[in-house]
Amino acid sequence: MRSIAAGVFKTHCLALRDVVRTKRQSVVITKGGRPISQADAVGRQAR
Repeated sequence: MRSIAAGVFKTHCLALRDVVRTKRQSVVITKGGRPISQADAVGRQAR
């Protein structure tokens, strides 16, 4: 699982979305060092 600050997430949202989808890697979004959200892949991976 990868952790990333909310400001960085806002800047790189689309690229991180692709990482979550293709590598099936979760991303935890933090604000002030505290987790506020988590992005996970849903369903099957596309072929």
